[in-house]
Amino acid sequence: MKFDDPAKRQGRQTKDQTKLLRSLDLPTDFSHITEEQWDAVEEVISHEMLTKGIENDELNEYGILCESVIDALPEEATA
Repeated sequence: MKFDDPAKRQGRQTKDQTKLLRSLDLPTDFSHITEEQWDAVEEVISHEMLTKGIENDELNEYGILCESVIDALPEEATA
């Protein structure tokens, strides 16, 4: 799985990121995200990355995907 540079995406999500967010019942639209939603995304995705995204002390493919979702979050809530 290949991911583009988060700085180039500037809030745009890949299909894999959207699929992951939906599978975890998290919001997929970051353009109007509340503080509670932002906190939920950060908490759930961080937990996923720490529990399923690390192998041999390195991020696996799933961990890289989780990290890319966190990188796509705006710096603060927008709604």
